[in-house]
Amino acid sequence: MEIRIAWVDKKHKFMSSGSWHKIEKEETLKQWVIHENKNVPDCMHWLEYKDEEGNIINAEDVPLIKDEWVNLIINN
Repeated sequence: MEIRIAWVDKKHKFMSSGSWHKIEKEETLKQWVIHENKNVPDCMHWLEYKDEEGNIINAEDVPLIKDEWVNLIINN
């Protein structure tokens, strides 16, 4: 399994994601996401996981947040 950071930027109206990392970096990436979400109010960051079959899975409960931010971008 691999992990990456994904984000949506409301101010500049785009979504993106970073490079894939080994799952061993999960805690470091999680702490970075928490820090950035507290300090960069125009962006929302979350973790995505890629399983052995290549399926991308969002972190728990994050799809709701992602959908909310995507809707904000579309509607503003």
